[in-house]
Amino acid sequence: MLTRPRGPRNRIHSEFRRSFRRALLEAELGTYQPLVGYLNDAVRLVEARTGRAIEEELLGRLLDRLGVTDADLALERVAADQPHV
Repeated sequence: MLTRPRGPRNRIHSEFRRSFRRALLEAELGTYQPLVGYLNDAVRLVEARTGRAIEEELLGRLLDRLGVTDADLALERVAADQPHV
């Protein structure tokens, strides 16, 4: 059975890999955040044109369907995993 060598050098390499992956994940998940702004703008436009309010529950379901809610939760988990400097 092969084992990885342990030691400070391996820990540094491992932390570097985690930091790199975390940065890539944050960048990708961050692309969802502007969608919320665009969606809110669209909601305001529809409300202004129709004179009717869109229910919060409907907006929440749309965010869920677009995956924005999952992206927000993933960003929170990534932020919680960051070491405190």
